[in-house]
Amino acid sequence: MKKNKIKLFCIPHAGGSAASYFKLRECIGDSMEVILIELAGRGKRYNDKFYDSIDEAVKDVYKSIKDDMDCEYAIFGHSMGSLIAYELVHYIKRLKGKLPINVFFSGRKAPNVIYENNFIHKLQDEELKNEILQLSGTPKEVFENKRIFDSFLPILRADFKICEEYKYKEKQSKLDCDITILNGTMDNIRIGDIAAWKMHTNKKCSIYFFEGGHFYINDNWESISKIIYKTIFGG
Repeated sequence: MKKNKIKLFCIPHAGGSAASYFKLRECIGDSMEVILIELAGRGKRYNDKFYDSIDEAVKDVYKSIKDDMDCEYAIFGHSMGSLIAYELVHYIKRLKGKLPINVFFSGRKAPNVIYENNFIHKLQDEELKNEILQLSGTPKEVFENKRIFDSFLPILRADFKICEEYKYKEKQSKLDCDITILNGTMDNIRIGDIAAWKMHTNKKCSIYFFEGGHFYINDNWESISKIIYKTIFGG
């Protein structure tokens, strides 16, 4: 019997969709089965209601992947995706489900570190637009096309809301899997807030830095895919 491929579940950032990981899937190729998670309110789920909390997002993501957790798997999340991934693994652990062999947390402080700016989702449209521009992760076509931008803004605002209203709760136990932390050298995250991820696992924690800001991923998918491959398969 042919052995199942290791699966990689990819959870997008705030305002992102499954399409955010097309390049990663292309770079990884056939070495793993890359499964792109589509969150509510975007892509093929455009008509689905936005989440009211990270907890609601976690339960929805779990529902979408539970039938695919029949073999070894890993999870990759960027920014908001990292936060969802963190709570998702704890949720799976509480359900006594099969845990991932590794979780890749990208572009996010450790979950116990408080973000000081928790008001972005309350900004007026033009102010929110300026905040998005500073992050440099949204294609310019989105800003140049009013129709596209008007449909994108509610998604982003809803995502910022659940991230900014997230309240970390100390867990009864740490994660029982290896974790890998990835971040851009120009992102506005202090080294200590990245290193704090180490306290959230009983196993190995590896940290990697890439040239770039919060959306360093867009220029580093090939390097990221090599780290994922090396982490999962060794060598």
